[in-house]
Amino acid sequence: MTHTKVAEHTAANDNLTPEGAEKAVQKAVFTVASLIGRRMAREHFATLSAANDNGPSNAKDQAKKVRIEGDCT
Repeated sequence: MTHTKVAEHTAANDNLTPEGAEKAVQKAVFTVASLIGRRMAREHFATLSAANDNGPSNAKDQAKKVRIEGDCT
């Protein structure tokens, strides 16, 4: 019977190596940046359509405006 010695101070849940942790952080940063960029694009598009609101208003346009302004996902 052979016994293997467990390395001292080894975390039980050491799932992320330094390289894996860096990749996880990069993924999180890119996800947040993407969400911020989408929100900025929505707000920019909303200001463009708000600046050109001389046309007749209908229910479809109002629903689109609510969807653009209220969408955070």
